[in-house]
Amino acid sequence: MNALVSQGLGAASPGRKGARSLVSPWGREIDAYVFVRSYQETEKSEHGSVVNALDANDPSWRERELIIFQVTEATQAAIWMR
Repeated sequence: MNALVSQGLGAASPGRKGARSLVSPWGREIDAYVFVRSYQETEKSEHGSVVNALDANDPSWRERELIIFQVTEATQAAIWMR
């Protein structure tokens, strides 16, 4: 995941959550939000779910072009159960 974000940033990935303006290999800007797994686990327990945590951190996340987050088995199971 850090390699993908680093490539889009053109610099080392800061390794934390937040909105990012990434650049595709073709030079197009991509409005993205990065939500690394360590934050997902911490904030999921605080907010009850990853979706609620995303809502709390970035209310505009549904409108962004790209959401980058690692899917754990537990998160994947929760997504499929919806």
